[in-house]
Amino acid sequence: MPSSLAFIPVQPPATRPTQTRYRRRMEPNPTTVDDSVSVHRAEDAGGFTLTLLWHPDAGRIGRMATVPVPRGASLDVHRNGPVFDDGEPLADTRVSRSALQVVPQPDGGARVWPGRDGLRFVLDGVQGRGGEILAPEALQRGVVLGFGRKGPLVLVQRGLRSPDPVRHGLVGPSAALAQVRGAIDLLAPRPTPVLILGPTGTGKELIARALHACSNRSDGPYVAVNLAAVTDGTAQSQLFGHRKGAFTGADRTSAGLFGDHHGGTLFLDEIGAASVDVQALLLRTLEVGEVQPVGGVPRSVDVRVVAATDEDLDEALAAGRFRRALYHRLAYGLIRIPPLCERPADVATQLVAFLRGALAAHGAADRLEAGSGWLPRDLMATVLAHAWPGNTRELRAFAEGLALHGAARSVCTLPPGFQPVRRVPPTPRGSPPLAETSLEEVLAACDYRIEAAARTLGVHRNTVRHRMAAAGLPRPMDLDADAIEAARNATGGSLIEASRQLRVSARGLRLRCSELGLAGW
Repeated sequence: MPSSLAFIPVQPPATRPTQTRYRRRMEPNPTTVDDSVSVHRAEDAGGFTLTLLWHPDAGRIGRMATVPVPRGASLDVHRNGPVFDDGEPLADTRVSRSALQVVPQPDGGARVWPGRDGLRFVLDGVQGRGGEILAPEALQRGVVLGFGRKGPLVLVQRGLRSPDPVRHGLVGPSAALAQVRGAIDLLAPRPTPVLILGPTGTGKELIARALHACSNRSDGPYVAVNLAAVTDGTAQSQLFGHRKGAFTGADRTSAGLFGDHHGGTLFLDEIGAASVDVQALLLRTLEVGEVQPVGGVPRSVDVRVVAATDEDLDEALAAGRFRRALYHRLAYGLIRIPPLCERPADVATQLVAFLRGALAAHGAADRLEAGSGWLPRDLMATVLAHAWPGNTRELRAFAEGLALHGAARSVCTLPPGFQPVRRVPPTPRGSPPLAETSLEEVLAACDYRIEAAARTLGVHRNTVRHRMAAAGLPRPMDLDADAIEAARNATGGSLIEASRQLRVSARGLRLRCSELGLAGW
């Protein structure tokens, strides 16, 4: 495999098999509770799934097409095919009637050809020429395919993935959310604890509420508790109760959170932030089904525990900050939620769902009607490229900002103050060279570490070095003492900030300072 970004011409397919329209829906894979996305092997892929990420008719965003592709054939995408699950093809005059071909590769990847007419297309924001190879791992997550400059955006994934209806309040057609919905269906009727892992803002409490609502405890009480706010000194009393007079200030008997919610569900948020002493108290309750009130006698409780955290529990376990026994007790039912940036189909679908509600509140629900042009493709492309560190919570606030500032306008624009944080997608193998500005964006996202940038781009580190030299980008060895001192003064002595200003890695800058005899770092 070439280790360069240079475009390597490959002969296109000799024939163009006619693509038959398929509308058969495939049965989903069995739910895997502790895996967010099931991996399709190349021999099991069977075809492609397309998801609309942007269309002039915003109501079609999130629609899917599952297209089996026989051996030796290709996926042909054009104005009139394939047909999506709403019964319509792309049906946009900016998409040619001639087909863009996506040819499966034996390793699970695919090669893209613009057909006989040299169609214009974009792959993950990079202009395509034809002959690009999409890596299997990129197709597992999904590659954003754009038609021309203003045509629809479509997420292309290898494998057949059935659309999952919007259930349990979880909006989005991704395989990850489909598995979370399946996990809720599987775990809700069971009395066992559940542990929900995922970054902040991904909707862990929404899942906890769905588990309660779908259980046989739905008529019982539900309460959410932030364990990060529970101190060691009051934990036993708050959780398990106390007798009157058990300690100073205990002027009445309390049943505690477990006692008050007997027969219901207790959602313990931020369990990763709980002290080891609080963890020990929880473990005993989960093990024997009883609580020990302060100053009282043990008594049995019937409470279903759902816990959640955005902490890295693997790291916490290794460091001894989280009790392994408690982890195993909770993780019988484990639900993982990947970050939103790994679920582009959910980004587009959730944005439109949030916009509908926000625009309706401003009396402008018609902005998303077909043909209104209010939601431009360029804005959606920016949204899809954003890293969304705050996940769904950030996306909801962003949608409300769009509605607030754009409801009275004919075309929506980015809200004031929004600063996109670029998500760097994997570069297709065999792609034409990236623009030099794109190379610098990748380097900046990787803190100018050449090894990390090479992994991101899928090339050898020497290729990155050659491209940096061609673009005139600096290396640590190129820096002199005056430039380093100027950056040090301008950034208040911060090594990280100075390295970013000089566009080199922090480690490289420190080594260069050592070579020049500069003290302080």
